[in-house]
Amino acid sequence: MKKNYKIISYGILGIFIFLFSVTSVNAASSTLYGLGSAFGQWDSNSGISIPESTESGIFVFDKELSYSGENKQLKFTLSQGNWDEVEFLVPSTVSYNGNVQLINTGVEYDILPCSQTEGNLQDYFWGINALANGVYRITVNTNTNKISVTLLESKNSPIYILGDATLCGWDAQAAFELYQNGSVYTYTGYFEQDKEFKFLTTHDWGNLELRNGNVDASTNEYLDLTTGGALVLTKDPEDYKFKLAESGNYTVSCDVNSMTISAEKITYQDNQIKYPALYLVGDATPGGWSTSAAAPLWRQDNEANMFTYSGKVYLTSGTFKITVAPGKGFDNSFFYFKDATDNGKISTDATGDLQWSISEAGDYNVSIDLSSMTISIVKENTTAYSPEKDSPEATIQSFGKTISVSNAEGSVFYFYSVQGELLQMTQIDRSYQKLTANNLNAGIYIAVLLNRGESKTYKLLLK
Repeated sequence: MKKNYKIISYGILGIFIFLFSVTSVNAASSTLYGLGSAFGQWDSNSGISIPESTESGIFVFDKELSYSGENKQLKFTLSQGNWDEVEFLVPSTVSYNGNVQLINTGVEYDILPCSQTEGNLQDYFWGINALANGVYRITVNTNTNKISVTLLESKNSPIYILGDATLCGWDAQAAFELYQNGSVYTYTGYFEQDKEFKFLTTHDWGNLELRNGNVDASTNEYLDLTTGGALVLTKDPEDYKFKLAESGNYTVSCDVNSMTISAEKITYQDNQIKYPALYLVGDATPGGWSTSAAAPLWRQDNEANMFTYSGKVYLTSGTFKITVAPGKGFDNSFFYFKDATDNGKISTDATGDLQWSISEAGDYNVSIDLSSMTISIVKENTTAYSPEKDSPEATIQSFGKTISVSNAEGSVFYFYSVQGELLQMTQIDRSYQKLTANNLNAGIYIAVLLNRGESKTYKLLLK
């Protein structure tokens, strides 16, 4: 009898342990709401609903994340309601500003469920590293309480160089933009010996800057052309800068992943290289008359001619002129104009504000030679087609908050938020049509072109 009693007792205990282990597993949530700067919403009563994926309890969505000083990008709630009535999903640890956990692509982070009654945990957020702006795919798993991100598209902030060592001096609005290739930014131009330079992240003062991270920078050492140097991203008052020992043209490279800087002197070019890029501005260009959306023509690194700038630009009916410093706005001293007597020449004479005129929309190869002060504007050949054959593929592009629709005449354009709300519907009646979305916040949107029952979907990023 005692033996049977023991067996029954162990059996009940085993069942109890089994039930306890089952109930201790997190229950999947079917609802999730986003808060933070990425969602433009901070009130737990009005969190942004995130659709559940095909797998129960897992939420996958795409968001553009842009670094800011506060950097409170993301946190979540399982329901909408007052702060003391909802359960928050926040970082289990924080590493920035006392309330932000910095997240890196490809790494999984622990989620901490908590409530208002548990101190200040509800004020924890996830954020991104500085100079890591981009479109991310974010996965929130409420089954395992884990979050991970994958970088889909880099949208790193521009980096600008300035200083009395460079030809733009200390004018922040005239600072030269560096060319970006992944995490590496490069600038090729003329530097004066013994004079200083550093890097800005905006065309203004008072924001994050890239400076000399060498602990001995206060001794004003020269940047070593062999080993390079260190970068630091800071607003600190210790304003350590860089300098070079000899005047000349140099290519300076900044890697924002390793936070290192290197410089190489160009020995085959004695004439001063002035600008890293030239920019097209005008109603014929994708960015219109917004200098902040000006179309760049980057300098070509050609030993035979270091002063050519070229690229393919979609131009439509209208006019354009050329600026060397978009940050200076419409200061004529930073513009090139059409020569009064020769369309193939450029001039610094602002008399009459002469501009180049485009009559037919299409892709144009634009090339500028500053050594000869000439410009070439050549429309690419297009293949004739009939309605019975393949038509040119419809395209949609966004420039700032301007949207261009090409080769979609006869279609209807539908514009949605990522939550599926219809924001705009427009009939496309031209082969090239511009639409504006100035009333919308920056972020990702969905565009659909519908033509004769067939639809095509596009993802657009408004800035």
